[in-house]
Amino acid sequence: MALLHKKWLLGKYLTAMRNLLRNIRKLGRKNWKKQSGYHKHSFVETVIYRFKSTFGLMLRSRDFNAQANEAFTKCNILNKLSQLGLSNSVKM
Repeated sequence: MALLHKKWLLGKYLTAMRNLLRNIRKLGRKNWKKQSGYHKHSFVETVIYRFKSTFGLMLRSRDFNAQANEAFTKCNILNKLSQLGLSNSVKM
């Protein structure tokens, strides 16, 4: 029974992957990324990576409200660090 379930899941996965690749070929990678919202997904992954690499994987507070405050404070610090490091770009 479990083997049939695994084969079924694999079949669903392969079908979804084929459809995805078909859409990419049809639209072109750039248009597909815009239409699917892929760039937002990639951006969020980058932000989470920066947060974890800067502050570590865990929050130090035990209480949920304190954890929320800690996360909020760390986000503000990360935003401030980003603002300090951004260069002013000028269109030429």
